Amino acid sequence: MSWRMRLGTSRLRERVKERERIARELHDTLIQGALGLIMTFQNSVIKLAEDDPVRSSMEQALDLADQFVKDARQRVVQLRTAEHQGNLDTAIGKAGSELFAGRPERLAVNSKGKVQLLQAIVAEELYWIAREALSNVRQHAGASLVEVEIAFSRDHLRLYIRDNGVGVAPEVIARGAGPTHLGISGMRERADLIGARFKMFSRAGAGVEIEVAVPASAAYVRATPRWRRALS
Repeated sequence: MSWRMRLGTSRLRERVKERERIARELHDTLIQGALGLIMTFQNSVIKLAEDDPVRSSMEQALDLADQFVKDARQRVVQLRTAEHQGNLDTAIGKAGSELFAGRPERLAVNSKGKVQLLQAIVAEELYWIAREALSNVRQHAGASLVEVEIAFSRDHLRLYIRDNGVGVAPEVIARGAGPTHLGISGMRERADLIGARFKMFSRAGAGVEIEVAVPASAAYVRATPRWRRALS
């Protein structure tokens, strides 16, 4: 493994540890504090008369607070682990089906190569890159076909998103955003976070292709050892 890959892998581990630290702090401070406040208000609400208008308002506020805690807990789970480590194609397919429900675009999602268990942070960031790209297609591309491909190889994990829509002007790709707010900069930032190479190809009237390539040493929980590559 080159020093660049070792450095990238080390930084990725540091980011995973930082996510886990943030998750613990969210759980131990924000969520527990919110639960304490909810219990305090609940004790006050039950002392009010059923027909008291203040009680109705407080009960609505408590319902919102309960939803906040539920959402916060879900986010903590996402920070600690990724739901998509072993089923990224399924997760992207589900997101795409929701985005294109009732619309004319046809979505195809497939995997190539031997599926590998992904590092949690890699799976999570690739999922959100794909979701952002599919959202852009829905809003701006005017496409009839959208393809997502996840290619597993010994050296890299590659994510491709392609459409046959109207395309994107080169200056918009270079800038990273335009009047239609494509979110290209955000996708690039997510790719950088996991040490991936992000490329976007397009020309007017010819659709868009996005490629995200992650080194195997950073992408897979257990990358193929070099000595095994030489024997295969």
